[in-house]
Amino acid sequence: MIGGQSARDFNSQFYGAWAEKQLQDPFREIVLQWKATHLASLFKRHLPHERPGTICEIGGAEGTVLFVVGGLLGARDQFNYEPSREFCETGRVKYPGIHFLNSVFRANGDRYDVVILSDILEHVEDEDTLLADAGARCRFALIKMPIERSLSLSSLGYLLRGKSKPPEMIFGPTHYNGHLRGYTVRSALSIIRRRLEVIDWYAIDHSFYYRGSARFALSRSWIGLSPLMRIFGGSLFILARGKC
Repeated sequence: MIGGQSARDFNSQFYGAWAEKQLQDPFREIVLQWKATHLASLFKRHLPHERPGTICEIGGAEGTVLFVVGGLLGARDQFNYEPSREFCETGRVKYPGIHFLNSVFRANGDRYDVVILSDILEHVEDEDTLLADAGARCRFALIKMPIERSLSLSSLGYLLRGKSKPPEMIFGPTHYNGHLRGYTVRSALSIIRRRLEVIDWYAIDHSFYYRGSARFALSRSWIGLSPLMRIFGGSLFILARGKC
């Protein structure tokens, strides 16, 4: 929902209602901290001697991911470009040390040591331009993407379960979570590499969202991670180098 270049990419009516709903979710804080820990760990594993002074998140909601990553990496200043008034108001109270900018992220502006894009690219119309804009304003990028182009979420997957795919599960403007498109690991990495230099990445299955479900653990040991993600999807974490 974050228009990297234009307000056209940001559906304010949908996003306002979505933000209010998200802020009421008791599981939300745990999920955000989980994402942040993975992103920070990926950075520290490859760049243990880097001490980023400034970190910016694009579409960082109330700021939890930014706050946790910034703390773990020892960042001096943290900036959140967040077009939702609801998220900004909540975040300014919750994390007074973060600079909240209630606006979209644009091509021209301050440079940052690290830019975070956590579950954002699937929401914007022009993902390529947003990545180019982000890459032009950072030394490093930390990116988290959902892997949803999978058998279980496809029309065929629903058909095999004897169901029709619900309209709200179809990628596009009416998707229940505002996802305009889905990704595989391969397609996601291809998109990132068009604008950024990928340093490292790793993918994990959806077991976290099911509290470490034994079904995922058994399936992973039986068929392996890659086939499991092609069936059920998962999450992709990426460390990349920007243009600054």
